[in-house]
Amino acid sequence: MPAALYEPRDDGWLATPLTIGPWDPGLQHAGPPAALLLREAERASGIESGQTVRLAYDIFAPVPVGPVHVRTSVVRPGRRIELIEAVLAAGDERPLMRLSAWRMRSRTDGATEVRPAPHPAVSGPEESRPEDAAFFTEEIAYHRALEWRFATGSFNSPGPASAWTTPGAPSWPASR
Repeated sequence: MPAALYEPRDDGWLATPLTIGPWDPGLQHAGPPAALLLREAERASGIESGQTVRLAYDIFAPVPVGPVHVRTSVVRPGRRIELIEAVLAAGDERPLMRLSAWRMRSRTDGATEVRPAPHPAVSGPEESRPEDAAFFTEEIAYHRALEWRFATGSFNSPGPASAWTTPGAPSWPASR
C-alpha cells in the first residue's frame, strides 16, 4: 500500500494508486487532484496566516494516474484579499483541472472566535460502522486512502447517508 496519494518529483508529483477512481484504473478520482491544487494554491499565497474563503474548480479532462504538475499564479495580489489560480497538467501541458481560490487575511486578530454548531450525526465515528465502497474495481485505489464510517445510510445502497471520514494513508502528499 502506498504511503501517500502523491510522491514528490523534481518536476511535480507522481500520483500513486491511492488516487485511482472507480471508473478506470488509469484515471484519478477528482478528490486527490482537487486537494493537491488547493495545497499548492495555499503555498503560493502571499497572505501569511490567510484562509481560503471561496473555491471554484474546473475539470477539463480526466486526470491520469502517473506524473502530474501544478502551475500556480497570483491573479489578483493584495494585502487583505487575493485570488490564486492553480492549474494541473500531465504530459502534454494541456490543463486538466483548474482551481480559482480567493484567500483573505484571517480575522483572528482580536476578533471573537466563532465556533460552528456540532454536526447532527446520529452517532460519533467510534459508534459508526466502517464500510468500503463496492463500486471501486481496483483493490488499491482512492477508497483505500480514506476510512469511511457510516452513522446512517450506506455507500452501497441508494438514499441519504451520514458518514465520518478520516485519512487512511499515513501522509499525503509526501513533503518536499
